[in-house]
Amino acid sequence: MQEKKIISLLVNLFKNFYLEMQECVKLSELDISMSEFTVLREINFIDQCTASNISVNTSTDKALVARILKRLIKKKLIFKKKNPNDKRSQLLLLTKSGHLKLNILLIAENKLVKKMSKDIDIEDINEWQKVTSKMLHNLAETKLQSGVVLSLK
Repeated sequence: MQEKKIISLLVNLFKNFYLEMQECVKLSELDISMSEFTVLREINFIDQCTASNISVNTSTDKALVARILKRLIKKKLIFKKKNPNDKRSQLLLLTKSGHLKLNILLIAENKLVKKMSKDIDIEDINEWQKVTSKMLHNLAETKLQSGVVLSLK
């Protein structure tokens, strides 16, 4: 029974967060999908970001990441630069327009997180972060053992 409760809570939390964030993206009229927003976020927060970093961090297959990157380049939100440390990969960077759009969405995301965490003690939030981090770690171990790759869509 406990498993069903955990699954139900996680699915509902993710679904509601995703729908609210999707609505923020629509209202901002930025012509950007949730997967594109996720990739922009990763590029912004990962130092010397590569496509491989994004694939690993988001548990998304490399082909899908490549397609999202292609769309972001076409929209002039990111650009590629030679990686001085590894000639086989390229660094991904945000353009000025990419930074502007991302900042608008990060403000919306922060408001949503504040809304979600309203009236919740910081200790409870810290404990939730520890528990979900352990769950993600457990899933990552299982995924490595089974060879399963999840997809971000």
